[in-house]
Amino acid sequence: MVPQDAPAGQYGFVRSNDQGEFVFENAPGKKIRFYGANLCFTANFLDKAVADKLVEYLVRMGYNAIRFHHHDGRLVDPAVSDSVKLNPETLDRLDYLFAQCKKHGLYVTTDLYVNRNFKSPATGCYGLKAQLPVDEHAMESWKDFVRSWMTHRNPYTGLTWGEDPALISLCLVNEDTLSANWSANPKVAALYRSKFTEWKKGREGDDQTLFREFLFELQGNVLDRQIDFVKNELGLKTMITSLNWITDAPLTRLREKLDLVDMHQYFSHPTFPEKAWQMPIGVDQGSSIRRGASLPREMMPTRIFGKPFTVTEFNFCNPNRFRAEGGPLMGAYAALQNWGGLWRFCWSHSDAGIIRNPGQNSFDASNDPMQQLSDRIILALFLRGNLAPSKAKISYPVAPFSKNSPAMSYPGDFANLGLDAQIGSHAAERKLPAGVVCWRPGMKTQEPPRIRLDRKAGTLAVSTPLTETATLPAGDLAVKKLRVKDASKFMTAAAISLDGRPLTESDSILVIHLSNISQSGAGYGSSTLLRAWGNSPELLVERCTATLELECPGTPWRVAALALDGSETGEVPGSLKNGVFRFTADTTAFPGGVLAYHLSR
Repeated sequence: MVPQDAPAGQYGFVRSNDQGEFVFENAPGKKIRFYGANLCFTANFLDKAVADKLVEYLVRMGYNAIRFHHHDGRLVDPAVSDSVKLNPETLDRLDYLFAQCKKHGLYVTTDLYVNRNFKSPATGCYGLKAQLPVDEHAMESWKDFVRSWMTHRNPYTGLTWGEDPALISLCLVNEDTLSANWSANPKVAALYRSKFTEWKKGREGDDQTLFREFLFELQGNVLDRQIDFVKNELGLKTMITSLNWITDAPLTRLREKLDLVDMHQYFSHPTFPEKAWQMPIGVDQGSSIRRGASLPREMMPTRIFGKPFTVTEFNFCNPNRFRAEGGPLMGAYAALQNWGGLWRFCWSHSDAGIIRNPGQNSFDASNDPMQQLSDRIILALFLRGNLAPSKAKISYPVAPFSKNSPAMSYPGDFANLGLDAQIGSHAAERKLPAGVVCWRPGMKTQEPPRIRLDRKAGTLAVSTPLTETATLPAGDLAVKKLRVKDASKFMTAAAISLDGRPLTESDSILVIHLSNISQSGAGYGSSTLLRAWGNSPELLVERCTATLELECPGTPWRVAALALDGSETGEVPGSLKNGVFRFTADTTAFPGGVLAYHLSR
């Protein structure tokens, strides 16, 4: 759908223009957005033949980026107690995968720390995130690992990791926000409290506000040291980010230090009422549309105008019954906001998830038709740029701690502006880029709505010349050229031109029809408590029928029902009357299920 421009890195390092859009060091007029997925744990360390097949498939998916994640624990030699010496075998596999991605036009982003094992000789505690600001052993371990990895020369590219322009960005520490990490270990938490007692002497204010300021100061100091190390001591040219978790408004002032802003957000992330990351799983069966596009709206204020904005983790998690809304929601609003990149979490948590079908889980897309077909919608609206960005740009001013205690959350009225306009935030004293206005209470956007979201009705409609989508709980919904009638239940329909011509003129249209998909044999204690995914690799497609109509001023289309590998599984009758072409979409019309159609002339 989106042709690759290979090899990745051919135009030099990825940079930002003054509008906060990704461009290239040696081609500053060439804009680019990124769309891809995460690889986690052993999915990063594949046999070469499997790596070749994976990269080919991801390119055919339309991806132009990938994220290596949950990788650092397996990059180190398990026989070495300091957990910094690199493991030659796993490093070679990651080297090869990176080189194959680069060769085929897939850019890479990754983290310099996720969960690599580290035990501090000072505290006896494990983990780096909370210890980095208060334990010099943790900082030196982080530096040693980063130095070893980024100065390692990849034999398949001839470049060190740190000098390779196929690397878009590096996150200093994944999800490192101290407000969420400082108290994870009781012994480290006691160290924080002790340091806070000394820090607050002579300062006025209540302990809660002062402690927030204390954490904020520690976080800023750590970021300064890490940025200085990678940029000045190691001389890396790759863009740097961090603080990719938590939407508290004051964090904008720290994110000003970074080259780009990155965030993570999920809808219906699993909860674990009995034991962490084990069955049973608590499931949110609500709808993001009915919550005012909570994903992605809640992330929108954290963007900083003049810097690229990315989301390296998002998902509408299985088995939420409304997750077919995810494609149009993420694709449309990311395009409206003019964000720089999206990465689905995740493609696979293991090499087994790539090699064979191990069944479903809450996150993996490798064996989930819902996520892969939703990605086609995101690719069209966002990566292909079918929906143009809003021209209105509004930024919220975040005051420093010294001027009273800044609000931790953004005003709801401001966040809701993101449904129609580009929004972000900034340090209150900073001058805004040209074309960006500072938010004030009561402000409204003058632009007409570009995306029709009706939270009460539970509907979403997106219209562009090349792509239209409709999401509805049942019944009828008209977009513009696409209309849905008599939908039997909740569904998303999308019509995507494949030949670059407007939908009514196109000779090749992909129609996607999604309702719900579940694993055969899944067991529930209630609608919101999953007790078992089921042992069968078979997937169940929920029966959903609807009449789909498209304006058609010319010759009618032939409608081919598609199997999940893209092959034709049968032909569906259609009719043309008074300039309107219509056919019945039925997810159970042919064996194996039908979730997509190809309309051709």
